[in-house]
Amino acid sequence: MPGILRVDQANVDSIYAKTAGGFVYIPGHVIQYVDYLAPSLNDNYTTISSNTVWDTPVTVSITPKRSNSKLVVRAQCPTRIVNALGIHGVMKRDGNVITQGYNRNTTGFFYKDNTVNHHWQVFSDLSVPANSTATTTFLLSVMPYSGTGEYSYGWGPGFIQIWEIAQ
Repeated sequence: MPGILRVDQANVDSIYAKTAGGFVYIPGHVIQYVDYLAPSLNDNYTTISSNTVWDTPVTVSITPKRSNSKLVVRAQCPTRIVNALGIHGVMKRDGNVITQGYNRNTTGFFYKDNTVNHHWQVFSDLSVPANSTATTTFLLSVMPYSGTGEYSYGWGPGFIQIWEIAQ
């Protein structure tokens, strides 16, 4: 007969979880975590031409333990908008754009107008299904809009974090 076992009412000394393949899977719990912190290199910049997609060094791979899990991805990288009107940030998975793309009507776009240089932390927060237990790579890319931009190696580190969540 199915039921709910409440640990606080079990009145036992030990509870052993049933495992599948050596892992315990409880819906909503973190199966694994990976991250990457891009190095901060003083005040160095990489110039990015207008309307050119540039892949940042903010990238990490994960090999999901379960194909039916969810991957929660959070990434951020420092940029400087030089004479551009704004900058886009999008997430790629295995080389394919998986966020809203490169247009000005997305949450990954920051508009500043063309009056002054402006530092901006481009970010992406999303969750996607794992779909497979094959290794998959996530990468944050940026694109200046209507003018040049820069990836800033010294204005704070770029990072990416991935949590695999059991479903």
